[in-house]
Amino acid sequence: MRQEELYQEIKALAEQSYNQLAGKWRDWLEVARRFEHKVEAQDRLDLRHTIILAFADQQARNERLGKPDLSLYGMLRIASHCVADYWREQAKHEVKVCIYSGLPTEPRANSGL
Repeated sequence: MRQEELYQEIKALAEQSYNQLAGKWRDWLEVARRFEHKVEAQDRLDLRHTIILAFADQQARNERLGKPDLSLYGMLRIASHCVADYWREQAKHEVKVCIYSGLPTEPRANSGL
């Protein structure tokens, strides 16, 4: 039970720090929060942070190239790509299930498993 209490405390501190954001960072936070429910519970804060950083990277790129600020639709597209990247990474399991025996096996080099 202690681990759950610690997790809740960390989550509360993270929420407090995120609530101090202002301006475009606050807008980015609101969009990122829309996508949190699409990943596993233990990875939600990580995804939120990843999405906000992706917005910041794109905004810096836009400013460097003289393009306009990120639109809502641009942010939604970037966030959906972050979610897709998350699930793509989750699908890369090292342990595969043998279709003949049903037992988990480690993939062998150059075996196609």
